[in-house]
Amino acid sequence: MQIIANFTKLLPLNLIFMRRVLLLLLVLAAIPIGLSAQGTSWQTATLINNGATVSGEFDNTHTEAWYKINVTQEGKIDLIATATGTLTLNYSNSTVYGYWDNDIRRVGIFAGGFSSTITYQSTNAGTGTYYIKVVRYSGSGGYSLKYTFTPCSLANDPEPRL
Repeated sequence: MQIIANFTKLLPLNLIFMRRVLLLLLVLAAIPIGLSAQGTSWQTATLINNGATVSGEFDNTHTEAWYKINVTQEGKIDLIATATGTLTLNYSNSTVYGYWDNDIRRVGIFAGGFSSTITYQSTNAGTGTYYIKVVRYSGSGGYSLKYTFTPCSLANDPEPRL
């Protein structure tokens, strides 16, 4: 009888502990895994600053990621996406878009074939917001995307008077 009496005293403590464990599990289940740094559409694209490299992961569930850059003056855009593991990137669907007049428009695609490294370069980028979609072709693994912007040295220079 003494054992049963002691057990009934511990029962409320066990219920409180179990509630806390259940709450912890629910909170952990709500934390996004994998794409926390990647946008899933152009509207939710993650901003990349000049000179920065971002990274993410692709698998059978997560097959594309969106990033954006803000170009405040004319110049050159360089983007390099590099994959690791068995991941192969899809150059023809990895695309750069511009946003002008309340519309998103394709301005170019990456080069490099279906490979672990694809590149995009624009030597005469105008001002505005650009959206970058990086797409998985096959395999799984991590990737990095490096963005570099070089201002045009002659942009907005006064023209010589003749």
